[in-house]
Amino acid sequence: MRSAAVAKHVWVLLLLLPGCLLLGVPWAEGWVGLAAWGAAALVLALVGLGVRAGISRWAVVSVIALLLLLGGYLLSAPAGTPFSRTLSDALPRLLTAPVPIPATLPLLAPVLLVVGLVALGVGARMHGPRADSVTPVFGGVLTYLGAALLGSGRTDELGGYALALLVVIVGGWAAMSGPPDRRAAARGVRNSLLLALPLLAMLPFVAGFVSRDQAYEPRKLVTPPVVHLDVPSPLPQLAAWNRTPTTELLRVQGDRYPLRLVTLTEYTGAAWRAGTSYREFGSYQPERLPHGPRQVVLQARIRVRALTGPWLPSPGAAAGVEGTHALVEPISGGLIAADGHTTDVQYDVSGLVDAPEDAVLTSAMPPRRGAERYLKLDNLPQSLAAYAQVAAGDADTPFTRAKAIERSVQGGRELNPKAIGGSSYARIESFLLGKDGTAGAQEGTSEQFATAFVLLARQSGLPSRLVVGFQPGTDLGDGTRSVRGRDAFAWPEVYFENVGWVPFSPTPSVASFKQPDPPETRPDKPRPSISATPEPSGKKGTGPGVVAPEPETSYWPWVAGGVPLLLFLGLALARMLRRARHRRAGAPGAWREVLDAAVLTGIDGEWNRPAPDLGARIDDRIGDRRVEPGARTATEVARRAERSRFAPDIIEDAGLWELARRTSRGLRRQVPWWRRWWWNLSPRPLLRSRRERVSATDSAASKTPAHRP
Repeated sequence: MRSAAVAKHVWVLLLLLPGCLLLGVPWAEGWVGLAAWGAAALVLALVGLGVRAGISRWAVVSVIALLLLLGGYLLSAPAGTPFSRTLSDALPRLLTAPVPIPATLPLLAPVLLVVGLVALGVGARMHGPRADSVTPVFGGVLTYLGAALLGSGRTDELGGYALALLVVIVGGWAAMSGPPDRRAAARGVRNSLLLALPLLAMLPFVAGFVSRDQAYEPRKLVTPPVVHLDVPSPLPQLAAWNRTPTTELLRVQGDRYPLRLVTLTEYTGAAWRAGTSYREFGSYQPERLPHGPRQVVLQARIRVRALTGPWLPSPGAAAGVEGTHALVEPISGGLIAADGHTTDVQYDVSGLVDAPEDAVLTSAMPPRRGAERYLKLDNLPQSLAAYAQVAAGDADTPFTRAKAIERSVQGGRELNPKAIGGSSYARIESFLLGKDGTAGAQEGTSEQFATAFVLLARQSGLPSRLVVGFQPGTDLGDGTRSVRGRDAFAWPEVYFENVGWVPFSPTPSVASFKQPDPPETRPDKPRPSISATPEPSGKKGTGPGVVAPEPETSYWPWVAGGVPLLLFLGLALARMLRRARHRRAGAPGAWREVLDAAVLTGIDGEWNRPAPDLGARIDDRIGDRRVEPGARTATEVARRAERSRFAPDIIEDAGLWELARRTSRGLRRQVPWWRRWWWNLSPRPLLRSRRERVSATDSAASKTPAHRP
């Protein structure tokens, strides 16, 4: 007996193991999953020791629950935080943490607390008077689902942990299904495998719920902690940097591609405003417009030499940072130093940029919704609105419209680092429409060229933004590049649906992004440029050779899981309709309901025997587990069904259906627990031959036709 209890405890621990190990996958440290499993094992051991020592089970559970809550509070509580608020904020704090999750005590506390409470519930049930083998399975499945949600469906894409959990479930059920003789063990293994078939069939359906493409994202339910930083835009500094062209600002090693310092979205009519909300890197970022289906991963090691402000350059939207503590602007992927200091900071950064094929651009369209902030223009002067209409010309596609605006802004204007700065409506009017000889007319820095493009593009219905950054710099011959003041510039980007952000180069003599010209406007001699789609480097994981296409939505999990689900629903509906027909049929229908329960119980009936004899056999099978001790419900149903053949008009059916249902419940208690859930879905009653059904109900009537009210 003791060995059986030990075996069951080991089985329970094995049930919790796959979920705990999966729980540790999103963490930066590999031991987190084992720590969670150790916490579960400790809780189960404490429950068992307390109950064995003679202490009340509920007293043991209450004390352990209190210790778990107190431990979670002490591990995760900031100084002076109330108890209730600390516990209520534990899970949101975990969900807003960067991924991989750092293994700190405040973040570990909610994991250990939840796993401990699950183990406590399982242990309380195991040591109670109504112990079963369902609650441990529920605990294991609950732990697995919680771990899968924490990993956003990306931690068990192949289903290995789910399969391991299923193997442990089936193995435990097979081992505990009956007496330890060879025949019973073989029957237990067979029944467990039969039970596993529908679970295996449903596994693809579960995989569709937690798969990478279609996984539910619990981080949508919480708002990550935000750091507000109200710092002026660095856009006006472009002119200052350009006036000291030889001053080294950055030292860069890695992929050759322009670096972005800050992305500007909000335009007030007087100036551009930088984003003010930053979050921990890796936290959930729902505001960002989706990348295009074809992306390029860029890598760079950057050492800041002489930059002012908190911003950290990156190639594209930052996707990963090492070497410094950085915060991310969730809309654009821009970076700032967490402490605000950037002087002499060195870090490794990876970024994502959209790299659409040329053929896709010509047919690209703006998004229908979600890009309102990139179209906002307050009180645009009529002169600029009219110029935007002229600049767009008769372009027939959004991309050709953007190219027309690019050429129009370039026009015959001159790039002059000493030109008047500013990006207000008035400055852009004088830049675009002023007469030659007027201060600021027809000349400007990249600030005016890029701002003019964005204003005209937004007026023409193209979602646009402005980026401040640097050109790749000058090679130094040792694998590094020097980015100097002359390399600072601004450029515009336009967003197209299913394409992503596409940069343009309206500034003359600065062709860092050369998009293909439409066939009807392509010049005879293309100017030299740095391609916006870098050539593959051929090295896996080391730069622009890494193309990260957006994963296509896969429907096979839903198809593979939906077929068995529809089968189960069909069986349930067929059984419900059969039960409804039995209820309408009066006494014969009630007897048929009893016979269906007998078939599900496994009674090998001699269906030609008289109904009362078969009813007595069923009552003997129920024995002491009948609903009302001493009641012979099956015999009573059989007797009334028999009398209904001879005197159908005087037989009362009141209460007869309830007797049949009581008999079914008594028979259901005779089967193992793992077959009870299948009771209302089994097709065995539907497969009985018509001869068996007729002979069983008509045995007393000697083939007299059945009465069907």
